[in-house]
Amino acid sequence: MSGNMMHRIKSSETGNGITANRQNVVLAGAKYDAELKQFNKGLRTMTEVLETLKP
Repeated sequence: MSGNMMHRIKSSETGNGITANRQNVVLAGAKYDAELKQFNKGLRTMTEVLETLKP
């Protein structure tokens, strides 16, 4: 395989990783927002809200 082809494959893999990480951040934000709403209603403790942020 040529060096140029390997570079394109690595770039593609890096791009996929960035996309996956971005999706994980969006999902974590949505989970946090949902838990925070429940906290504001008195249904969750702040500890429970923060637990949702753990990987």
